[in-house]
Amino acid sequence: MDHRSYHSTFWLKLALVLVLAMGNPISSGLLCSQEEQTKALNSDTKKTEAKKDPSKKKKSKEVDERLKPIPKDKLPKATRTKPDPKKEQFKKVPVFVSCDEIIIPRNGELYAPNLPVIQPYLASYFARAGYKVVDTLQEAKYIIVGNFEGAFVKELKFEGVLVAVNFGGEVSFEVLDQKQKIIDSFTMKGIDAEATIPKLNKKKTKKKTSQKEPKLPEEHYAVIDLRRKIAKEVWKRLYHKKGLFSDGKVSKLIESVTVDSLEAENPLSGDQVLEELVKARFQAVPYLLEALTDTRVVLAPFKYPGLTPLNSEQLRVYHFADKVLEEIFQKVSRMGLDTPDKHRFIIIQGWQNEWKRFCPAWKKITQKKDAVTFK
Repeated sequence: MDHRSYHSTFWLKLALVLVLAMGNPISSGLLCSQEEQTKALNSDTKKTEAKKDPSKKKKSKEVDERLKPIPKDKLPKATRTKPDPKKEQFKKVPVFVSCDEIIIPRNGELYAPNLPVIQPYLASYFARAGYKVVDTLQEAKYIIVGNFEGAFVKELKFEGVLVAVNFGGEVSFEVLDQKQKIIDSFTMKGIDAEATIPKLNKKKTKKKTSQKEPKLPEEHYAVIDLRRKIAKEVWKRLYHKKGLFSDGKVSKLIESVTVDSLEAENPLSGDQVLEELVKARFQAVPYLLEALTDTRVVLAPFKYPGLTPLNSEQLRVYHFADKVLEEIFQKVSRMGLDTPDKHRFIIIQGWQNEWKRFCPAWKKITQKKDAVTFK
């Protein structure tokens, strides 16, 4: 699942409206009414856009039009009991996560990156899944420790000019109990990433500073992407397959909607899968949050607003995951087949924020200054 941030005033306000618009189907919102939310957005948008470019006023109004409050008589009826964060909190056992990282560059000696990636990403994955990430071995029920080594693989040239570098790596992990007895261990190889050389230069030209900044190694971005990929694959190994941290059922259910019913061993319709996932409730939420960036086509039969045989390829796993989350939390996200990516990622952030109300480990880790932001 990738990483985007929306820092401008307009997009922050837009995000606020979409997040708060995911209100109780019976009520209007979480913190204030939809009317207040939209009024605030419209006021701020007009001021901001007018300062930047008067020609954008019309476009801004068109965006705001889609965010008008849904009339109460048009809101969907509640289909089940809405979860209450005062009564329900999703908590799992404490874990300790660590990973040493070593890079062998194209030129020079091996080094440990100043910016660790695998550990913070894994810690965030665990926290989103309800596990309390602790700072010491003594506090942990389970200990997850690993070693990563990334190395230069090849140069990518165009007409004799170096344009990119490719790096590959492997990682080994062990899972231990409180007595430091090994419960699970595995090694992953064959994962690589690349980054263009111009990308490095562009990143450094926009920022003005009075002091000369240290030059980043040419493999900097390739190595960051590589470690992100490694962290994601390790997480899939730990959480998506049957084992200590998962029974694998939720992953299989979500995976089943991407299989044609004619090819499936035990075919289920998308609606049947939705009901099974809703029954799993909070156990399914971390998987569904991940699935919000899954762009695979839904092949299982599924009833979705605006879906016809002619546009069936537009229905993606992220549409399906969003619908399941709506059912679990009894909220409205407004995602549809025509929702553009920029709005979809705001909706994703809305669900991430909603999960903070029920998952204290996730809320805590996202409050850190160096918190990982999932795409």
